[in-house]
Amino acid sequence: MKSNPVIDSVKKNMKREFRKSMEKLQSEMRDYELYKDNYDFMMYSPIVQKLRDEIRFLDNRVDELQYANEQLSNELKKMHKNEKRLNKKLKQSRRKEYVPESFTVSDDDIAVDTEIICDNLVAEEHIVYELVEPPEEIVVEEAEEAEEAEEEAEEAEEAEEAEE
Repeated sequence: MKSNPVIDSVKKNMKREFRKSMEKLQSEMRDYELYKDNYDFMMYSPIVQKLRDEIRFLDNRVDELQYANEQLSNELKKMHKNEKRLNKKLKQSRRKEYVPESFTVSDDDIAVDTEIICDNLVAEEHIVYELVEPPEEIVVEEAEEAEEAEEEAEEAEEAEEAEE
């Protein structure tokens, strides 16, 4: 009876895996025996006690931080929901009202409206026109110009009276 090469290779691989697992188990047993011998010494040494206390403290701190993180993520979810709701309301408020199709604006109507507004300027919605100078300075400058004009007029009158 001939042996099947596939079965032979599977047996060979299984034996190899078994040997590896046995070696690993033996090394772990050796490590455990060393650990068992030194366990009492390690557990009651001051360094290990200090490390255990620090680990407990850090574990508690991690729990607190996880709880705080969970609360913050819940708040963030609520904020996103509120933002979506507000955006939806804003979109609804921005929707244009229904304008009947029969309503049309002619070029003549536009021309009349623009002439009424100003000769060359066309007013547009939502545009803020900014003054070049603040209004206080404009008033002060106009007052100074008026005073200078009055002084020049007085000087001109005095010069005319002096000539006569």
